[in-house]
Amino acid sequence: MIVRERDYALAMRSLVAEVKNRGLTADWLAAKPASPQFSGSWSIRFFPDNIKALFKEVEAASTQ
Repeated sequence: MIVRERDYALAMRSLVAEVKNRGLTADWLAAKPASPQFSGSWSIRFFPDNIKALFKEVEAASTQ
């Protein structure tokens, strides 16, 4: 279970970075369905919130 959650978190970070680099927004990505690959992840129920939080994290890191 821990490995699945870690994999989910790493995949979300990568996805956010890719989408942000393409000039798309957190709202755009949060409206998309989560990957079925992570359907067993407990965190998937928070997909839109996770995406928005990660976008804020990436934006804050890029302004430092």
